[in-house]
Amino acid sequence: MTVLQGCVEQEECPFNVQIVYRYDREGESGGKNVLPVYVSGIIQYIFDESNRLVAVDSTRADDHGRFVITCRLPAGRYTVSGWGNVRGASHVNDATALQETALSLADAPDADGLQGNSERLFYGRRSFTVERRGVIRSYVDMTHAHCLLSFSIWWKNASQTPPASGDFYLLLRDVPSRYGFVPGYSVQSGQAVPYAPGMDDYPVWDDAAINHIPLVHDDEQLATHRASAVLNDKTLRGEFVTYRLTAASHPSLSIYDGETPLVEDIDLHKFFTELAIGLDETLRQEYRIGIEIASGHLTAFMLTATTANWEEGRL
Repeated sequence: MTVLQGCVEQEECPFNVQIVYRYDREGESGGKNVLPVYVSGIIQYIFDESNRLVAVDSTRADDHGRFVITCRLPAGRYTVSGWGNVRGASHVNDATALQETALSLADAPDADGLQGNSERLFYGRRSFTVERRGVIRSYVDMTHAHCLLSFSIWWKNASQTPPASGDFYLLLRDVPSRYGFVPGYSVQSGQAVPYAPGMDDYPVWDDAAINHIPLVHDDEQLATHRASAVLNDKTLRGEFVTYRLTAASHPSLSIYDGETPLVEDIDLHKFFTELAIGLDETLRQEYRIGIEIASGHLTAFMLTATTANWEEGRL
């Protein structure tokens, strides 16, 4: 939190709070704020010390690529939660208490109750104190609040590849679709720990970032996502954008040609568990997964050079 030197007296400014959002691509940007590359707009919710909603505002990047929201608040203690890229697939409920406020996927758009992709959401949180005099600037570090699953599927025996004219699609079942406004985990200097009150008071200097991972409700309001798939060069490809997965999530993947399943459901919970991927603590959930189908079994693996294969077993 910083006091703005150019607006020391409140009477000189139309605001006494300046919220600045930033994103460093999980430390990969070399300290550069790359938020405008990944976020088109931010909506923020400010709660007072009694955890009551007192202000809602939104912004897009200014001419300098900065996401900045200003407001005027009475002296006191506040918490801000900011969401990036909320465009309509998701909505915030009508609650006014912090613990009850949630972001959820809207009702499924089709008669079968299937969801399309969610937005590529980002989340940030910060607590700050407004004094009776002066103007404060508070920095909010944004964190991935979505999961990207990209699948490439092929048949070991190329002659068993279905005709390219098929009506291919993928189903991803039992995926979380609800976030709380309170974090689930906090990550600073590469260390992820379960969130506890007081972790919002980071730090007194501006350059030290901390990322909050939103609380995922993985035991309620689970969604089934549908994604179209394209067969090209004997490889079937499809991609999902969903809410974040957790260690307790049990998503499964189904592969269809029209009404015909091409394989039995694939247990992705087992896949992530076998590869020891810490879904709760991972800041950026982006996974490219390859699936090879043979006559009696399938093999799934991350499309990287360092991750071992994982076999689902006999179908």
